[in-house]
Amino acid sequence: MKRKQRNRVLGFCIACTFFLIFTGYNTQAQYNYNFIVNGSLNGDTGRGAAHFPIDWGACDSYSSPDMYSVYISTTNEYIYPYRDTTFLFLRTRSKYHTNAPGPYTYEYITQKLRRPLKKDTTYMFGINYCFNAHMIVQDTKNPNIAYPVRIELWVGHDSCAHDKLLMQTEPLTATVWSLKKCTFTLTDTSYEYIRIATAWDSMNIGPTHESYNGMILIDSLFIYDSIGIIHYFTDFLPAEPIKTTNVNFLGDGKTTLSASPGTAYSWLPEENLREYNVQYPVMTGFTPHYYVAISSLSNCSTIEDFNIILDCDILYPQKVPDTTVIYFNPHKRIFLKASDGQKYSWNPNTHLLDTTTCCPQLTGYDSLINVTVWDKYLCPFNEEFKIELNCDTIVPNKSILTIDTIVGEQAGIKLIPSYGEVDSIWNPTKWLSCSSCREPIASPDNSIIYKVRLKDEYNCFHQEIFKIDVEFFIPNVITPNGDNKNDRFKITGLPENTTLKIYSKSGVLVYSANPYNDSNLWEGTDNDGKPLESNNYWYILENKEKKLLVKGFVFLLR
Repeated sequence: MKRKQRNRVLGFCIACTFFLIFTGYNTQAQYNYNFIVNGSLNGDTGRGAAHFPIDWGACDSYSSPDMYSVYISTTNEYIYPYRDTTFLFLRTRSKYHTNAPGPYTYEYITQKLRRPLKKDTTYMFGINYCFNAHMIVQDTKNPNIAYPVRIELWVGHDSCAHDKLLMQTEPLTATVWSLKKCTFTLTDTSYEYIRIATAWDSMNIGPTHESYNGMILIDSLFIYDSIGIIHYFTDFLPAEPIKTTNVNFLGDGKTTLSASPGTAYSWLPEENLREYNVQYPVMTGFTPHYYVAISSLSNCSTIEDFNIILDCDILYPQKVPDTTVIYFNPHKRIFLKASDGQKYSWNPNTHLLDTTTCCPQLTGYDSLINVTVWDKYLCPFNEEFKIELNCDTIVPNKSILTIDTIVGEQAGIKLIPSYGEVDSIWNPTKWLSCSSCREPIASPDNSIIYKVRLKDEYNCFHQEIFKIDVEFFIPNVITPNGDNKNDRFKITGLPENTTLKIYSKSGVLVYSANPYNDSNLWEGTDNDGKPLESNNYWYILENKEKKLLVKGFVFLLR
């Protein structure tokens, strides 16, 4: 048997990223999607012949595997190919044996793949194996202890293909055909070549000649990319138990997943995870299912399954709803603001506008309003709004300026309170059409302020103020002929306590009034009541308190 040599190079195992288990694959699928050429290991046979399968080889000639169509073990057991007509027989050796060309020589096969394995792409590798204890090495001190044997997957840039170790299985013990599988993602660069090798641990055994440690039979190898995995997903069934963990989703950004110890981790899917390559990732949102591949150099990647449970009672364990206090004011636009959600149900909704939203406008008074909110996970939770009716809140300063206006000569204005019913008489009552009605008409001659006390529907009292400024107007002609049109010298907007003096053209004082008001309006007579003749007369208006002094003339026409 030919021999070969290579130095073992420790690599860093790429974390498995998704769990799909294959029990088999058909020939057409292998041809279309398998990156490995001749994954069935078909080739020339001959019992014990040192031949390579078609499209497979090695980078040196120190030791070659054997190809079989059937193998008869030392216990006369017949082992047939897992699939097709041939399989490969790999002998394992100790890394300490003394024969040239050096320590740690073993059998392996290598090939250039059908297509390169690309960077940042996920692949699934599978291999069927069978362990045979022929020529197995036992511990020299304890014959009952054997040393574990493993299968390694390497990638590289040439036919030696030992630049990077992608996978190293756990110790192999199955004596019937069994499937090992793993997914990996290349994070550094792309590779064209792979190497399938056997290895074994020999930590305590001393140097021996050709220290074999059993035989590994391999068959039916495959590497699929994501397209092949997805396309043939329905053909694959679980081949071995998988650890499943149920995790309650908390919905507060603190739900943590906990994988078993390992050297590298890869979670799928990556969505809603703060990190996807750590042992304890934190969920930022809800995803119903996760897989994690846990890797180490001493074992093949293991897969763990996490079933995320969305339980509304766990998300919202508080039975007493959150309460928000709102101070009611009918004179302001008040909105009730519920938490974010997908759907809302308000109760009662008689004093609310647009009750299908998070924030309806309050249009009337209800002491308590409840809302059921369905969140983004369609879990319901309750909130309530306590509506406080406080008269000090409705009218904080107890008074409202309702009218502040200017009116002209002989103008009347209707005083209309903004809300409530009159609870007392108007103050003052001067120039009003009524003293206790709700909407009196005011016809003031001078500027004036009216006040009235009202009671609203909520039994709150407030005062409304009506400020009226009368425009200052002095007529320039009077016609005292009894037709009630311009019969008197009526001045609008005249401040109280203003004096009036009327002079003839020659400067003689003919009429005076102190103060001048509606009770003594000049009608074209002198102070004795004697009618004056038609002519121009001069007047002087004076109010020292208001610093008012107005001079002019008025024409008396009879």
